[in-house]
Amino acid sequence: MRWTWLYLRSRGVAASAGTGVALVATVCALWSAFAGSRDVDFPLALLVVVLLVSAVSATLAGPDDALDRTAAKPWQPVRLAHLLSAYAVMMAPLLLTRVTAGRFGPVAELARDAAGLLGLTALGAALIGAHRAWLPPLLWTLPALYFSAGGASEKTAARALTWMVQPIGDRPAAVMAAALAAAGLLAYALRGTPPRPASDPAPA
Repeated sequence: MRWTWLYLRSRGVAASAGTGVALVATVCALWSAFAGSRDVDFPLALLVVVLLVSAVSATLAGPDDALDRTAAKPWQPVRLAHLLSAYAVMMAPLLLTRVTAGRFGPVAELARDAAGLLGLTALGAALIGAHRAWLPPLLWTLPALYFSAGGASEKTAARALTWMVQPIGDRPAAVMAAALAAAGLLAYALRGTPPRPASDPAPA
């Protein structure tokens, strides 16, 4: 139990979770106060999910690269549990809004997008480092939102590339989200994060 507490503290998990809850609560409160409908617009809900995975990215590496790569602990199960727990913590406040004045949804699409974007974040952490892992989800989601505003596409490739804005029954979108989730889960669990360059400060 002591090791778990020290691990969570070193990764800033409490601050990340608190930031996520505060973000969802703020958006929900503002939406219910000023919007004419109960359901938060999906583009805004998707951007909130992107911000949630960005908060998670800060927890994917500790302050000591050498310690994170030591063989003293079986790090693969720890990293796997970290990502699965992060997904649950991300989804919890979104689901709780279903009983509030302003709510996020559709739940199935948010669950798919959260899984795919978290996988993309984890893949980014394994390849370019946790301090830059927030970039791939943001740089993929913003163009997808922009191009989706022009109308739905019938092309399979276009639907796969804009997977996070497709309806839940869309097969290319589901395949892409599942592939990103699985790739990120495996890459981060097996590899962890690369050592930070000397010019990059370690997280506090």
